[in-house]
Amino acid sequence: MLTISFSVLFSVTAFAVIAFLCCKPQHRWIILLLASLFFYFLLTGLQVLILFLFTAIIYAGTIVTDTVDDKRKRKKRAQFFAAISLLPLLLVKLLPFLPEAIIRLVPAIPVEYKAYQSQLIEIAGISYFTFNGIGYLMDVRKKYISPSRNYFFVLLYISFFPIILAGPMHRAQQLFPQFRNQLQLSAENFSEGFRLLLWGLFKNFVLSQQCYFLMTTIERGHAGGWYVLLQGFAFFVYLYFNFSSYIDIFSGIARIFNIQLVKNFNNRVYASSSRKQFWEGWHITLNHWFRDYVFFPLAKGIQTKWAFNVALLFTFLLIGLWHGISWRFACWGIANGLWMILEQQLKPYFSFISPAVRKHAGMLYHLSIAAFIALLFSTADPLTAYKALFSATTIDAGAPQLLLLHTGLVLLFFIPFDLVARRMGNEPIEVYWGKQKCWVRWTAYVITAVCILFFTVNWTINSYYFRF
Repeated sequence: MLTISFSVLFSVTAFAVIAFLCCKPQHRWIILLLASLFFYFLLTGLQVLILFLFTAIIYAGTIVTDTVDDKRKRKKRAQFFAAISLLPLLLVKLLPFLPEAIIRLVPAIPVEYKAYQSQLIEIAGISYFTFNGIGYLMDVRKKYISPSRNYFFVLLYISFFPIILAGPMHRAQQLFPQFRNQLQLSAENFSEGFRLLLWGLFKNFVLSQQCYFLMTTIERGHAGGWYVLLQGFAFFVYLYFNFSSYIDIFSGIARIFNIQLVKNFNNRVYASSSRKQFWEGWHITLNHWFRDYVFFPLAKGIQTKWAFNVALLFTFLLIGLWHGISWRFACWGIANGLWMILEQQLKPYFSFISPAVRKHAGMLYHLSIAAFIALLFSTADPLTAYKALFSATTIDAGAPQLLLLHTGLVLLFFIPFDLVARRMGNEPIEVYWGKQKCWVRWTAYVITAVCILFFTVNWTINSYYFRF
């Protein structure tokens, strides 16, 4: 799995900060562009050349599309360039399934980490910069935004280093104005960026790692019965802390330069009481992308509930396949779509239950099914995992003691984390901490930093979603 060392992250951020102080405001976007390309080069080497080529396709597509006013012609031109821009992503996803004679024709691309799902080529962040580029192209087609005539400005949009590897996905309407007019350094930006960064490091280095140890203890213990469901639950919680922490860390870095990234997770999304509530707060930018560019066009003009549900199910199937071309991701996507449909169909039958009871009972219901479905997502062989789940409850000797230790450590950090998250409400952590008294704020900083220093095992930043 791709990881990011502190030295790389610190070097790129420090370079950009120092360069900001030495250049004119109108040139600061160039500094961010150079920092982004340097960051991607340090992680992937010559793969950085792919960004130049992909940006050229998107840049040409937006310019060519914008030269005509006829809706049909704009649509055809945008779809043509979108299809071309999808080819590298499709090649990466489908190459393992092609005949060996064709595979031999594909030149090797240098990478620094193992490919996932037996992929023969892996291009870091390809799913994210492809979808960001296509979103920009489609928005130009719909005249939501005028295309930039500066190729390098579009290159910055595609390669911006806090979001290129694992999101959040973004829209040109949101980022272009910030790149042009809002780039600056200030004490407030540093403070808010520091809080987000510290909070993200705590989630990644402490909570995510402890959940991972809990999950792998069960997996390596050859567990059966309810232990397997606990493994699915541990993965569900681990994935939240691992992915959301990455978003916090890089949102904090972006905030230093006065860039406000879009929200990607609702607070306490793990405590959702329904699948609908969960999907409204999980990986929000990816879900909105599929909603706007897949589901809405499919659902346009639909008159029947049956057809609406088919469009919803197809959208979730594509979301599943976005993670990887395999039967288990396809099943995972379909399972989520069916869950959403059935939940909405059965919801009226539970309206007699009081909201308070429905909320707490709904949390248990959602966590139980989410843990069950998580086995599709997290295990290389789901059939074996489900077979073990419905077998006798067993685990290797010595594993229960380790399991108790890791469960205790997870709860030690999760309980205060959740208490803070409850008090935050809908406020982001940087705003919530900023409103506290000075001594409260600095006590929180010190305690968080001490936990990171004493309980971190692996000092590299990783996101499970790097592999997608």
